[in-house]
Amino acid sequence: MKEATANESRMSDDPKPRRAEDESEDDRVEGGEDDASERSADKASIAAGRLSAARGEGGFFSVYKRGQGYWTRVLTACSVGLIILASGNFLYQQIAANLAREQAKYVFSGVVVFLVVMAAIAWRIINKPSIVEFLIATESEMKKVNWTTRKELMGSTKVVIAFMFIVAAVLFALDLVFSFAFAGIGVIPPNLRPF
Repeated sequence: MKEATANESRMSDDPKPRRAEDESEDDRVEGGEDDASERSADKASIAAGRLSAARGEGGFFSVYKRGQGYWTRVLTACSVGLIILASGNFLYQQIAANLAREQAKYVFSGVVVFLVVMAAIAWRIINKPSIVEFLIATESEMKKVNWTTRKELMGSTKVVIAFMFIVAAVLFALDLVFSFAFAGIGVIPPNLRPF
């Protein structure tokens, strides 16, 4: 309602009638302002999160924007956890392999400390407001994706597999031709020919 009165007042002030292209241009400009206000609101919420974290509100184990971006956070945490566990396992195997059994106990304790410290660092990094905003945006973009149907997926898979076999057959034929040609001119010995 307000937009209609605003457009009417603009039309009454203008000596020339407005065209549809002019109105769509105004809409684009207004949309840009909305995007800018959304970006500034996002920056303000990130700054507020940093400010509350700096004040000590919520503590170390608090979750920034708890209900948003759940699956991207869970999958990111699982991936980082697997990387940390693999690193700890590698570290233990490399150090403990050359030590006596008694000394390996101390190495195990050191690896456990390493895992705890890395988990704390990962928790802090994953809960940084800027990273959380990125994960939330990622999840919202994934919801916008138009996923293919099962029928389309099966058809595309068949095309890819068929093309792979065609390329393999062409490469095999070219390999045979070149191996016989090179064996014929003496570049490779005849006993290295495939057939």
